[in-house]
Amino acid sequence: MSLPIVAVSVELLDAPHYEGVKRCQLFHPYLDCLRDAGLIPLLIAPDASHAELNQILDGVDGVLLTGGDDIDLTLCGGPTPLDECKPVPEAQQQSVMAMIDIAEKRDIPLLGICLGMQSLGVAHGAVLNQHLAQHEQHTKGIEHNVNVCEPGIIMDAIGTKPFSILSYHHQGFDSVSLPLKVVATADDGTIEAIELPQHNYIVGVQWHPEKTPSSAASRALFASFANAVNQYRAQRVKQP
Repeated sequence: MSLPIVAVSVELLDAPHYEGVKRCQLFHPYLDCLRDAGLIPLLIAPDASHAELNQILDGVDGVLLTGGDDIDLTLCGGPTPLDECKPVPEAQQQSVMAMIDIAEKRDIPLLGICLGMQSLGVAHGAVLNQHLAQHEQHTKGIEHNVNVCEPGIIMDAIGTKPFSILSYHHQGFDSVSLPLKVVATADDGTIEAIELPQHNYIVGVQWHPEKTPSSAASRALFASFANAVNQYRAQRVKQP
């Protein structure tokens, strides 16, 4: 029996030692976590167009939006990036937003991690703080607790007890509006997880579960994603 396929976003970066040349980058632990969950990762070109993605996502069963640098809010009609920010290339940001749009329209299971969660939020009007006042408590692998605060996918997967995560971000949401729902926060109030309740599985987490793959919370999160992906695949392959 063939395994489900998950489209994975990739960073577009300047290649070191080659001026003017771009490279595609993805940290390998994302792939390990997907494979451990019984899924096949499919890396997507970071500058794939909406038209290309429409065709590519015809053949996948899930979408994983990985972490990276910072959202450029000017592309969404927002303010100029602060000096502390490192905006991703426009092509990468537009490609990720297209993946979100297509996944939602087709109800493809989607898991957004760090930048992936922020992209999901910005796509729905969440207010992104470009440099959190409490950023020193959330970057460079700082360990802290996450508290599940609302029923939903995260609560069903991980439970209601606080769990420890590693944090690698300096941006975060000041507020989130409908249809998004905040389902987990840090002790200092930082929004740590969001969901789109009207969909079967569209989830964003601010932490990096792939960096602690053996933790119970990480295993549970990827298992819940894999379950949704398998359910989507079962329906997709039935279609004529």
